[in-house]
Amino acid sequence: MLLRKLVIGLCLGFLAAILIFIAFSGQVNDGRMTTEQRRHRDKFLKESIEMLPPMKPIVGVPTGTASQAEEVLNPEELVLGVVINGQAKAYPLNMIDAPERKVINDTLGGEEILVTWCDICHTAAVFSREIGGHVDKFGCSGLLWNNTLVIYDVATGSFWNHLLGECVAGERQGTRLEPIPAVITTWRAWRESHPETIMLVTQRVSQVLKLDYYQSIGSPMVFGLRDGGEPIAWKFAYLRQHPVLEITEGGREAVVFYHEAEQTVRAFSRRLGDLVLTFSQNNGKVLDAETGTEWDPRIGRAISGPLSGEALQPLAGITAFAPAWDAYFPGHPIHDGTLSNDPGT
Repeated sequence: MLLRKLVIGLCLGFLAAILIFIAFSGQVNDGRMTTEQRRHRDKFLKESIEMLPPMKPIVGVPTGTASQAEEVLNPEELVLGVVINGQAKAYPLNMIDAPERKVINDTLGGEEILVTWCDICHTAAVFSREIGGHVDKFGCSGLLWNNTLVIYDVATGSFWNHLLGECVAGERQGTRLEPIPAVITTWRAWRESHPETIMLVTQRVSQVLKLDYYQSIGSPMVFGLRDGGEPIAWKFAYLRQHPVLEITEGGREAVVFYHEAEQTVRAFSRRLGDLVLTFSQNNGKVLDAETGTEWDPRIGRAISGPLSGEALQPLAGITAFAPAWDAYFPGHPIHDGTLSNDPGT
């Protein structure tokens, strides 16, 4: 009986792998792949879990104004916010929390962008859709790999992971997308910081992704940087104790700001022209030591003092469940204040 169950299980697993391969065979140009790329692609498909058939790319999403959003959004709803060339847009997570909406091809500030969301690892990321001088479209593959969303590109059918920002199988294996800084925050905080924002407007598919969501989950959240240097991450619990955290690891000149009321984390470069600023928090205000200027940590903009009106360069940080980050960046500790090499101690 046990042997029979084992044989049936192996057959079902083999059949699933075949079905996944068939689903994507029409999109993949095997002739352009090397033997090694094909071998790696086939191994990737066998390791992946097929949740749904591949979905057509979403292009041209419905957009509304901030005043329209006020009529439908709860102030504490979580949104993914991004600013490009001065144009701000919010993507409410409760409106994109469905497989067919988790990969969005959009245009913002004159740039062609890719907006992604994975509820399983609680990770949202934005990238440029330009690859090698050409703009591509992306879709949701319906696959899970290592418990995260898998994206495919239309041009080659290659598979991408948005936590890595990298093609993990196919003709473009090893190619990286250019990350665009974005933030998960509340609608209230985003609207206050970006009053002229526009937003994606569509029917909700979820109601749970609000500020109190972070109190209901069993997994710790982390904020990480994977900006070309060594990957580095911190637990939210640690950032609560260090809401202004200067980062020097890997030659970085960065600062991480944690805004507890909105559970929002942002990272910025500390370099402003010829200055490398040093930040601290005093009586609830974030100040730089060099000029005494006060800064809004949510957007990295100087709000009073000698540098008033200046803005720090945002970095493409990312939030995730701690196990998801650890799975993709093994050997790179998640700092929680207990490690001897913790940059905040």
